[in-house]
Amino acid sequence: MKKKVFYSLLVFLFLFANSSLSFAAPESFNNIYELREQKIRELYMRKAELIAQGLIHHEKLDNIDNELRTLGVQFLTHEQAKRFFINNNVVQPLIDVPSQPNVNWSTYTSWVITNGKTYEVQRLVAQPNELDSNLKSSGFKLLSSSYNWKAGTMNALGSAAMSGAGYIPGASLALSVYDVVSSFVSGISKETTITDAEISYTWAQVTTAVFSYVKESDQSDEYQQLTYISTMATVAVGWQYPVFTYINNNGNQVTVQPNVIQGTRTITAIPDGYDSGFNAVDAYLSPYAKKRATVDRIEITGIESKNVAYIYPVSPQFPAHIF
Repeated sequence: MKKKVFYSLLVFLFLFANSSLSFAAPESFNNIYELREQKIRELYMRKAELIAQGLIHHEKLDNIDNELRTLGVQFLTHEQAKRFFINNNVVQPLIDVPSQPNVNWSTYTSWVITNGKTYEVQRLVAQPNELDSNLKSSGFKLLSSSYNWKAGTMNALGSAAMSGAGYIPGASLALSVYDVVSSFVSGISKETTITDAEISYTWAQVTTAVFSYVKESDQSDEYQQLTYISTMATVAVGWQYPVFTYINNNGNQVTVQPNVIQGTRTITAIPDGYDSGFNAVDAYLSPYAKKRATVDRIEITGIESKNVAYIYPVSPQFPAHIF
């Protein structure tokens, strides 16, 4: 019930702002749209998490899509997306329009007031579906321990993500072996000595790409310019311990049965300036403004801080670079 009331309030504010472009104070007007955009970003993030976890056909995805529609997001068919590419002059020689519907395209519009002028910002958002595309990747790795160590001091899973501006806050993760096995193995503590371990890691990465087009609010769509591109990367990591041997409190060596210890974590890398309407307008107004906020690399580490994967999410220059 609370969610329905919240969405009703957001929709009311959105419609009110839309009907009051000339009368709303710039700060209030911008805040209304920022509130809506924040909720839209959260919904796209939840959707990316489900896709990364392999829940492509889950009813939760349909529920999220319905929430996005309530907030003014329109989902595009392949043909509609194709026309969007052509109409916005982003299809250039040697760049092909995608030939198969392997990407979920959607769009929504907001407005930004700055220096007394109102600008329309239209987003074109790309997320993967069940078909292969360069918006997703996956992998597998088996790591083995090479020496004895304490359960509380040994890394079991770590992550770090980079953008052009440096490390991305919020994408770092550090779990010890104790963190991931204590709920499965009774009697283990942070001081327990682990004598032998193997961990099987699997990972799946999903990129959400946002292309922002800007024009003055009183201009026709032919004046839209692609000014700003940003991406968010979501990685679901799963692990299993085929082998896990430790010394218990009595000094005896104990081997846990295979496949008992397992778990998953989802990591989301969101660079500063992701899906920012203000940044898109700044880039429209100034050739020196920031024009990109993309995830360049994600590193996943495992047992004994050994590398599990270096992931390089797609960093498109145009929508047609998504295939």
